[in-house]
Amino acid sequence: MTATTQQTANGTSEASGPPRCALCGTPQCVKSAGFHQVFRQAAAEAVRFDWWECTHCGGWFVEPVPTPEVIDRFWESAAFTQPDCTDSVAAGKAKLFSNILQGLGEPAGTRNLLDVGCNFGTFLERARSAGWTGYGFEPNPDASATARRLGFEVVTGWEVAQAEYRSAQFQAITVIDTFYYSWYPLRDLQTYHRLLSPGGVLAMRLSNRQSLLKCIRAVTPRGPKRDERLSGALHTQFHSITPGALKRILLDNGFSHVEVSPPAAAQLSTTSLAGRLVYRTSDAVYWLTLGRLSVSPAYLIFARKAG
Repeated sequence: MTATTQQTANGTSEASGPPRCALCGTPQCVKSAGFHQVFRQAAAEAVRFDWWECTHCGGWFVEPVPTPEVIDRFWESAAFTQPDCTDSVAAGKAKLFSNILQGLGEPAGTRNLLDVGCNFGTFLERARSAGWTGYGFEPNPDASATARRLGFEVVTGWEVAQAEYRSAQFQAITVIDTFYYSWYPLRDLQTYHRLLSPGGVLAMRLSNRQSLLKCIRAVTPRGPKRDERLSGALHTQFHSITPGALKRILLDNGFSHVEVSPPAAAQLSTTSLAGRLVYRTSDAVYWLTLGRLSVSPAYLIFARKAG
């Protein structure tokens, strides 16, 4: 799947050569993306990651992937891992959660839903109120414990492929603002397809930053300034790809129907004025071009497994 790696002293890994694309799996189509990601750490020096670009799918990704120790140190300073932020996050994403549940539809019979990156179980509570039997997967042990106290079965781990879920166990899988933290995104997409029952739906909310990243790279010379600017735009994610390219990857890996919905803001009332302007402008561009041009900062994908 990826290049051969060796562990280094700062908690990252060292690659022996260009990797296979982590997003589409294509070999011999990968080149350096021309920058290093500056990944901040709590009470420790920042770690720098190598980024690569695939000439086949156009995606960018980090390789070697960060170790759990590096991510643990980042979590210590991240707001979304703090229990006292749960209510504000829930309020900010209330409309988004409703849109996702509406998009999942009403499956007949069994209604098992797996929320990947369930955090403190906020979305699982909404799904339970809508009639779903919720299961969670979450790498953060503190967040997992909180979700379990709400009555959900939650697996704590780093890769969904390593969890002991049965094939076709779920009628829905949700991945809300967590897919871009996946170490091995293609492998995860293939795992989601395996875990879904025939006719099941994968729902994901993702950021859409490829245009911004390419603009920053084009106007900024190589060096520390480019690294800082691109790292700020990435906002700690480990890969980035356009909605259209991700749709093709999903179709190539067994999903029969994929719908991309670019207007996927969280609650705009909790978004800054500048953020609301960006969303409104991008929505207008999308509708004026009849869906051909998506520059929205975030979008939803609903991918259905063949029935």
